[in-house]
Amino acid sequence: MSRTKRAVAVTFFLSLAGLGSWFAAAAIRPDPFPVGAALPPLTFDDGSGPHRLTANGRRPLLVVWFRSSCIHCQYEFGVLDRSLPLLDGVQIYLFNGEQSPPLSRAQLAASWPALGAPGRVILASVRSSEFERAFGTRLTPAMFAFDARGRLVKKVIGETKVDRVSIH
Repeated sequence: MSRTKRAVAVTFFLSLAGLGSWFAAAAIRPDPFPVGAALPPLTFDDGSGPHRLTANGRRPLLVVWFRSSCIHCQYEFGVLDRSLPLLDGVQIYLFNGEQSPPLSRAQLAASWPALGAPGRVILASVRSSEFERAFGTRLTPAMFAFDARGRLVKKVIGETKVDRVSIH
């Protein structure tokens, strides 16, 4: 085997070993926000000033993280809009990382009438870095379902069917 072929082979195998090590490290890294975790402290702004996300002991919570330009997030809104009867009694928060809510209540109602109904969801903005610190992701869409005590019962990163998110 020539020196060039040997160098290429060694480089290839070292690259493969490095990539394998990276995948192994990612696979054994603990989940930053596992099921059963408590509702993290988070401050959000719904246009009327800052508020704290808290569990009230009476209603389950569904936290949806989205970006207005994300087509997968828009799909998720459609799924949520059609599935709201399954989420009766659940407080829904739609959080966006932009500095101001990207959709007005009127815009939300025009595209997704059930979600846009008064009092049905809280549409608010959160700093992306604060959301990532609290929930362990910046990827959108992301849904986090909490029971009334504020314990995480299900999380879904990416598109899903709402019936996969059991809260009750």
